[in-house]
Amino acid sequence: ALVLMATPDPTLMARLGAHAEATEKFGKNCSVTVDSVGEEYDADGKVTKTTRSSMRVTSRNGKQTRLLTKYEENGVDLTEKKRRELEAHEDKPMHSPFLPGEQAKYRFPQLGENRVGFEPLVKSPDVFIGEATIDAEAGVPRVITLQPAKLPAFVDSLSLMLTIDSPTPIGDTASKVTVKGVAGFLFIKKRFGIVTTFRDYEAVK
Repeated sequence: ALVLMATPDPTLMARLGAHAEATEKFGKNCSVTVDSVGEEYDADGKVTKTTRSSMRVTSRNGKQTRLLTKYEENGVDLTEKKRRELEAHEDKPMHSPFLPGEQAKYRFPQLGENRVGFEPLVKSPDVFIGEATIDAEAGVPRVITLQPAKLPAFVDSLSLMLTIDSPTPIGDTASKVTVKGVAGFLFIKKRFGIVTTFRDYEAVK
């Protein structure tokens, strides 16, 4: 028997696409404070390492500059020691499955009244599997859980959860990203978790 999978309303997909496009465009010319708490765990789940950092990230025409204001490792201030390394780091861009230019790479099953799944037609490290809880009235995904369709080398598991409720000039954007994973080589495995919050968004002219 042929089973037809329910798909989201095309008008909603267009609105989600417009929000994703506006968010990506805003991200190329904005400034935001990024606070992160990272933890590593042993096999029993006990915390073996904790890092805390805060930096101001400014993007102009997609080019990032970073100003580190705090970096602590297990309570020890290493701000100056880590400054050059962390300020030189550049994030790899991540493209929302809801972007108009990305939607053709996915199928979008309707999982519930306000839940939309996404799965790539072809798996690669640049596309994702997951689902979003949608605010249909606003045309905005409020929570997105996802994982890469193909994991990077030496990564056994990796999952992300984005919360989207931080007001900006273009509408709500990400306020928090939670990452959990296991990575390592052969018998040396590291379990880790990172919670990153974004605050004080400003448009950059």
